[in-house]
Amino acid sequence: MPSQFQTMYNINFVSTASIADEQYTNVGSSSFQLGEGSRSFKGGADMVIRTASGGGGTLLVENTDYTVDGVDQQLSSNAGYTVYNRITIINPTYQTGDLFFTYEAVHSYTDAAYFNQLRDDVDTALAGGTVNQKYMTGYGIANNTTDSARDIDISPGQCANDANSKYLTLTSSLTKQIDAAFSKGNNQGGLDTGTVANNTFYYFWAIEEDSTSDIDILISASQTSPTMPAGWTAKRRIRGAVLTDGSANILEFLQSDNEFTYDVRILDVSDSAPGTGQNLETMSVPPNFKGKFSVHLSKSSAAYILVLETWQTNISPSISRQDVRVTSDGSKDSAELIKTVDSNSQIGYRSNTSTVTNFFISTLSFFDNAQ
Repeated sequence: MPSQFQTMYNINFVSTASIADEQYTNVGSSSFQLGEGSRSFKGGADMVIRTASGGGGTLLVENTDYTVDGVDQQLSSNAGYTVYNRITIINPTYQTGDLFFTYEAVHSYTDAAYFNQLRDDVDTALAGGTVNQKYMTGYGIANNTTDSARDIDISPGQCANDANSKYLTLTSSLTKQIDAAFSKGNNQGGLDTGTVANNTFYYFWAIEEDSTSDIDILISASQTSPTMPAGWTAKRRIRGAVLTDGSANILEFLQSDNEFTYDVRILDVSDSAPGTGQNLETMSVPPNFKGKFSVHLSKSSAAYILVLETWQTNISPSISRQDVRVTSDGSKDSAELIKTVDSNSQIGYRSNTSTVTNFFISTLSFFDNAQ
């Protein structure tokens, strides 16, 4: 969805944000950048570096203990004062240990993180103060080609947060590791808590850092309430889930819009003695999702099997109420069905005869209409 803000304006101005007691440790003698990536800043009296937080410790002196450099010509021109993006601690005394930086960060609204936040604010205002709670675009997921068993690639996307108060916009693709604790950034851990488990579904959450408005992806076994990292509040579950096998490896899959198809179909039901009562089976589909199933029946005499969602009335199958059937000549029958599993990932089936030669249900894919 193109932003009204992007359509209406071509912005090229700057603003500042006060940063207090940003801690760095063992910075060494090389120049470095502040913040995540490259954060530009004012120098002079607006840059305060101390050896303790809260105004304590020793105050470092510019050109005696440190220097600022890396002048950002574009920002300096727009701001009307000199803007820097690198700093060097030149006094060896302070090249090890903790330093606390209090300064004025300078940014352009054409910078992604700040532009996205401003755009969201303006779009919300233009929409009458509301966010389209069902809006989601992009945010595709895929097995990573290098480590498909443990890493997931997430494409850029935008969605409303689950409080419907803002949009969460991921501007660059990320790769997150399911077997490592969450850490901000690309090629970092994504798991919210604990260790990756066997035979478990995991879900993906777009999350926003409170202090920077940066967007990242969190992986959680919870479909509704992930364990959020400290300092991150806004969230929204994006479409898709992955299933681990008995060794906690991610099964390979392919996403096509809201359908997630397993590379190898999963045989969830194999039953030659179904009886004539209801049978409940757990399928390889996340709870309360729709699944696509391949059903196969064979028998040397007539048989009918009806596949039911667990909320449906448990009726007996017949020639007029069945999903697969064979006649008395011993034929075989197959069908593809779409059914919604319950909160335990179960569906039911019922036969008109106690034994059959073969009855199989394989899971092909599932559908996620994350709202």
